[in-house]
Amino acid sequence: IDSSAEYISVSNSVMVSNTYGVHIIGGNSRISNCNMSANTYGVYMTYGPNSSHGVVTGSNINHCTYNLYLDSVKVGHSFIGNLIYAGVNQLYIEDSKNIEFLGGDLVGGGTATFINDTLVHFTDVNMRTPPTWAITGAAPTITRFGNVDNSISQFDPVNNKQSNITYLNDSLKIGGNLYMFIAPTARG
Repeated sequence: IDSSAEYISVSNSVMVSNTYGVHIIGGNSRISNCNMSANTYGVYMTYGPNSSHGVVTGSNINHCTYNLYLDSVKVGHSFIGNLIYAGVNQLYIEDSKNIEFLGGDLVGGGTATFINDTLVHFTDVNMRTPPTWAITGAAPTITRFGNVDNSISQFDPVNNKQSNITYLNDSLKIGGNLYMFIAPTARG
């Protein structure tokens, strides 16, 4: 989806054993119910004149060298209810802001790299087997609800960075939706 394309939808597609599952530069894209597996990059996003500010939802993104690779995504992107499994590099997010992960799974080890990012949020994302965290700059904010394993650490021992983690009970959700806004706390 190139920099001139806007309002592009890709759904119910299978992208397997390619360099890119999807390469997103254009804005307002909607990727839904897709299977991106065994690619070099499951989702690859870079800066363009009207890039990002779209959504990837309900997709399988697994067994890629980089499940998600985001570089200079400046106007945000949402990842909702995706199953992100077993990538060598689960997440690589650099110089990006307003990246939102809501629901779904981030499971299976691998590395999650964050370099000079602002406003990266994980809300109610299952991390049964969390990745190894590598954080330079601000740590991501993680908000967890209900029956979660509070012992799982989002700590980067190499760079001595701890994610900002807030655990909330399900009483703060109404009809499955977040009832209150959680303001992020920047940590150096």
